[in-house]
Amino acid sequence: CFISSVVSWFYVPESPRWLVSQGRQGEALTVLKGAAMVNGKDPTQLFPPGTEVYQLEAQHAERFLDLFQPQWIRTTLLLTLVWAGYTIIAYSNLFMVTLIFSNESDGSSQTDNNGANSTEGGYSFDYKAILASTPSEIVGTTLVLLTIDQVGRIPSQVVTYA
Repeated sequence: CFISSVVSWFYVPESPRWLVSQGRQGEALTVLKGAAMVNGKDPTQLFPPGTEVYQLEAQHAERFLDLFQPQWIRTTLLLTLVWAGYTIIAYSNLFMVTLIFSNESDGSSQTDNNGANSTEGGYSFDYKAILASTPSEIVGTTLVLLTIDQVGRIPSQVVTYA
């Protein structure tokens, strides 16, 4: 995961929209020309010399229902499926954590070293261990939300996935 994150730093371009919002129009044009080449288009024909990239003022405020317009419905549905997949994976991880942090009892009721009570013939969950690991998700998400606009998409992914 660390290696792929570092490699993506060099090969995955920043969003041209984000670059323009940061005042980096030259870099945005370079990314657009690179995308044109990847798609088999002539960048000099699409972006003749002297082409400038600038940020347009929003013509209208976006609304939630815009996601269901004909031009966006396919993207909306695909992203919904991806989100659902990630959600299933996250809940699966939660269930795996309960198995990892649980204590299998030997058939008698007892208290282990962490204070978790074992019941006869079953499992008990060590809540202290999972409670100690939960804040890392809160801290990580908060840091990304506070820095994504200043740092950019690629650096934040490299740091959080590493």
